[in-house]
Amino acid sequence: MSQLNRREFQRIDYPDALRPRLWSSYGCLEVLDCSERGLRCRLAGQDVPGPDTEVEGRLRFAGGRDVHVAGRVVRVREDAVALDLAAPGIPFQVILQEQLQLRRSALPPEEIPRLPWRPPD
Repeated sequence: MSQLNRREFQRIDYPDALRPRLWSSYGCLEVLDCSERGLRCRLAGQDVPGPDTEVEGRLRFAGGRDVHVAGRVVRVREDAVALDLAAPGIPFQVILQEQLQLRRSALPPEEIPRLPWRPPD
């Protein structure tokens, strides 16, 4: 029997070198994965927010794009904390741009898909 995926939004898992950072009152947290409505951050000696704690901050992606986020802690593990983001969360357009950037970083230049609106080289 297959297990159902209960996630409403697609999650982006980041390689070490391209992980975004969440700047909040708890310091700078490394983002392990994210979706439009959630984040999972690595804990590395920061103060640990407890469950149901409200967290607000600036999410900075590797390309320099910033997004203001707010939400609450839904899970704390010894090495990570999960946040449920309040609306609007991370805009869908930002998620798409992140997916494209990750895909481009993983492919040699000759294998990067050419999008229809991109002018030919």
